[in-house]
Amino acid sequence: MFAEERYQMILSYLKAHKNATTTQLCELLGTSETTLRRDIGYLQETNAIIKVFGGVMLAKTTATTKVHEENIVYRRGLECEKKRAIAKKAVQYIGNDDFVFLDAGSSTEILADLTLAKGAVYVTNSIVCAGKLSAKGCEVHILGGSIKPRTEAIIGIEAVSVLARYNFTKAFLGVNGVDVEGGLTTPDVEEAKIKDACIERAQKSFVLADSSKFGLVAPVCFGRKRSVGIFTDKRPGKAFVDNFEIIVAE
Repeated sequence: MFAEERYQMILSYLKAHKNATTTQLCELLGTSETTLRRDIGYLQETNAIIKVFGGVMLAKTTATTKVHEENIVYRRGLECEKKRAIAKKAVQYIGNDDFVFLDAGSSTEILADLTLAKGAVYVTNSIVCAGKLSAKGCEVHILGGSIKPRTEAIIGIEAVSVLARYNFTKAFLGVNGVDVEGGLTTPDVEEAKIKDACIERAQKSFVLADSSKFGLVAPVCFGRKRSVGIFTDKRPGKAFVDNFEIIVAE
């Protein structure tokens, strides 16, 4: 069983029972106490659960917690029309004088398809985005590091350290969850480090989030609520508008 599957089973059990002992979770997962301790440590670090005497309980949240991350091939087939509308809006914000970071992800891949600003310079941690932009004749720089097969993103300390050299005019990022309490989130600590490094080095940062992402919370936060603009396909509820900079595709 993959770690992501164990995380989701733990969270599902806690949603149904509110709390659990370590013995109950070991029996549920069919795993050792050593493995369970690692899983609990990860979920506690990402604020999904709270460790209490003798066991754990679910952290308080009004959102849907989603730990499992689908692979990029599957995600390319989800919400395609919404993603295309969002990318069409976002691409209008890129000019020929921009120095742009483009994150890995199914939505940013569509943005790369639609990009018209061939005079802009692009940096990306996506092999797919790099290929699409290069085929258009754009100047593209790709980060070095390790490839994460599930998302086809380049991650790791080498990638983060290289980002510290750049000063982007704009950064366009993927996101797995947008929540009023939970903020902007992603399932992977290493991908969150990339996103945070880009936000730190960009004059303006945006995430591309179709409406299905609102109300979801993945384990790892990045950015601050109003430091990042959100491109989406329809206007969310008032609480989101009050807490985030929302840009709706027309």
